[in-house]
Amino acid sequence: GMVHNLDPHSSFMTKEEYRELMLETKGSFTGIGVEITVKDNFLTVVSPIEGTPADKVGMKAGDKIIKIENKRTKDMSLMEAVKKIRGPKGTKVNLTIMREGEAKPLEFSITRGVIPLISVRQYFLTPEIGYVRISNFQSKTVKDLS
Repeated sequence: GMVHNLDPHSSFMTKEEYRELMLETKGSFTGIGVEITVKDNFLTVVSPIEGTPADKVGMKAGDKIIKIENKRTKDMSLMEAVKKIRGPKGTKVNLTIMREGEAKPLEFSITRGVIPLISVRQYFLTPEIGYVRISNFQSKTVKDLS
């Protein structure tokens, strides 16, 4: 009700969602290393994080996760999906993916690992011009930027 309509950049978080956010600001978590969102009622990969288990098995931006451990994901909440995909290091999670251009769903069995979150990436475009990208804000972002 009241909190729902604050402004386009505000949202209410449950205790569980807040705990998840705090985990992500620490700089690492255990999972497969993929950013997901809900798009058209389907869990959709925004991007695999470079060098992670999801990246190594070939997951791509735009992949629709239609099953997690053989359970359909249509109308599954993002939080529920995150809980099912994350898990102890070394354990496996099975995902069924629909990919544009593929006639049949793709099956992935991915071994979970520790996923480092790199907040700041920087490099020089030329000797005089540098590029800095802040992909997410963490407790160590300011230190990484300096």
